[in-house]
Amino acid sequence: MTPRARACVAGLLLLSVWLAPRPVQAAEVSGNYVSIQRAFLREDFPLVAALAQEFLKQYPQAPEGVRVSLWLALSFDRLQRGVEALQVMEGLKKRLATGHALWPEALYWEAEISRKAEDIGRAKRVYQQLLEQYPNTTWTPQAELALGMIYMQQQAYPSAITHFREVARRFPLSAQAVDAVLFEAYCYLQSRRFDDAVTLLIPYVHRQAQTRQAAQAAFYLGEALNGLKRYDEAMAAYRRAVNASQPSNWSTFGHFGVGWSSYQLGRCEESVQALATYRQLATTPEYQVEALFAEGHCLQQLGRSEDARTRFRDIVEAHATHALAFESSLVLADLEQQRGQVPSARALLEQWRGKASDDAAQARVDLQLAGVSLMEGDVAEARRLYEQVSGSSAPQLRAAALAGLGDLALFQGDLPGAQARYESAMRSSQEPGLTAHAQLQLGRLKLQNGRLDEAIALFRQVMASDQSSVADDARLALVVAYMTQREQGLARALLGHIRRQRPHSTVAARAAYYEALFVLEEGEEASARRLCQETLKHAASSEEALDARLLLAEMRSRERLGQSLRAQIEGWYETENLPRGQRAKLALRLGDQASRERDYAAALRWYDAAGRALPALQSEAAYRSASCFEEGQDYERALQWYQAIEQPPWQVRAQLAMAKVLERQNRIPEALKIYARMAKEPVPEAKVAKERYALLRAAQHE
Repeated sequence: MTPRARACVAGLLLLSVWLAPRPVQAAEVSGNYVSIQRAFLREDFPLVAALAQEFLKQYPQAPEGVRVSLWLALSFDRLQRGVEALQVMEGLKKRLATGHALWPEALYWEAEISRKAEDIGRAKRVYQQLLEQYPNTTWTPQAELALGMIYMQQQAYPSAITHFREVARRFPLSAQAVDAVLFEAYCYLQSRRFDDAVTLLIPYVHRQAQTRQAAQAAFYLGEALNGLKRYDEAMAAYRRAVNASQPSNWSTFGHFGVGWSSYQLGRCEESVQALATYRQLATTPEYQVEALFAEGHCLQQLGRSEDARTRFRDIVEAHATHALAFESSLVLADLEQQRGQVPSARALLEQWRGKASDDAAQARVDLQLAGVSLMEGDVAEARRLYEQVSGSSAPQLRAAALAGLGDLALFQGDLPGAQARYESAMRSSQEPGLTAHAQLQLGRLKLQNGRLDEAIALFRQVMASDQSSVADDARLALVVAYMTQREQGLARALLGHIRRQRPHSTVAARAAYYEALFVLEEGEEASARRLCQETLKHAASSEEALDARLLLAEMRSRERLGQSLRAQIEGWYETENLPRGQRAKLALRLGDQASRERDYAAALRWYDAAGRALPALQSEAAYRSASCFEEGQDYERALQWYQAIEQPPWQVRAQLAMAKVLERQNRIPEALKIYARMAKEPVPEAKVAKERYALLRAAQHE
């Protein structure tokens, strides 16, 4: 072959290679495509972004480009480059031919990326487009579920429920069907449609017993039953969540549910244990705060006030921006008031003055500040705040303010005014639960005035209240009413029920004091001491605790085991920081003790101190002061003191005492006038007045 021929052949070979590169290029495309695919599966999104962009530039017409574009968009999304991701999606849709198999997937991911980029309007439109154009693909239930979740996040619960139901109805065997049921239940919970949630979840919980969603479903069921106040059933559901075969965060939440349901059932020790477990397992600060808050309430019920204070103070000091910091401040302020730490209570409340989240929250602060002002003796400021809140449009706040004005009148010893305010509070709302405090206080006034049947009826109404602390007060007030009525059997039966039903609670410890009174009458002093100690240990801030201390001091004094009773009480009065009401009560008791010892000068000083500490005691203190003058045979001074008493029920008792003093002075006509007038009054003393009147008239005719 000639040189020219050889050159021609070589040229043809080179030309054939240049004109036919396709096998080599196809191998390159395939290799690069696989590299991008592997990087995407490894979730190496920066590498995917780099390789995919190069691939699309180098092979713009390659069929694999549509899938590479989708991977590029998803990688940009994961790298939080949402704008670029959506730009890639726009380019991808332009490349897709009508009917291309990738359309449903592309629409789904475009909607997802839009949702993450917070372009919710676009996300909803694209999800809806997918549902309408591709109603029967594997992407359809995912889009239906995602659209429901958007409505759920927007709190448009009816619309969300419609989409969740559609998933469960049309795709019952899909992975999304399980989530759809759970999201539907969540919507019911948020809408407080607890019955609907229970109806949906009960069969579902049993079907999903061994799945990863079992704990979540059981927890939601517990929440729904808790909302219906079916606490025993709720606890069983929460325990199912705790004991799920595949533990999860929902199992942890189950401990919280067990703790809360136990609290509602009065099983406080079990509650604290469950909440403590929850707090150890919870991994986020928000859940820790919730656990601290609930645990604090439970510890209150157990009478562990110091531990409760620690929980609430942790929230206030370490989580000041959390929503529960406000609620914790209010509870902590109330605990400080109970301990007599009024300045501390005021400081906790003042920090929220003008800073509460809304008018209703500010009104709650003002209500507690009014109570603090009343404890400080600042009647004018308390009245201003109560009257300010009494104009609220919220029935609960209005009722509380009117009841507060009743407490103010009671503080001043204005019993008729207090009764009028409490009755006004009860008329202010059609919901009995909102007026429980007013009902309780009105019942106490009825009891004080000897109208036992009316008092008992009111106490029984309050016992059904959702407000557990007020209901507990009503139970113990009913015990006192039965004791006053000399229905000892009823009183002891109720005490036994309280102590059996909630054996380790504050109310059980308070009930122990009344039980001590009964066993002491039976000569069981050792049992009485034990019961009083229980009250002091688990209900240290209660009025019953002060009474238990006094009872123990009396028993010690009788046995001559230490200083005199009067000296013990004086020591408490002088050295302990007690609430105003308890100081007044001690001063009154010291006056009685001094009077029994015929130290009338000291008795008068203590009675004066009691009246100054608590205006409500002024009439009672005046009555006892008058009794001191009477015992000291200074009858004219006694008559002057009795005559000056104007507040019921002490006014009636003072009139009866006056008549008896007049009898001693042989001023029978004056005594008869008083007895005749009292005999016509609708008071328990009328019977005595009639008898004395009849005896004196008979003696006159002899």
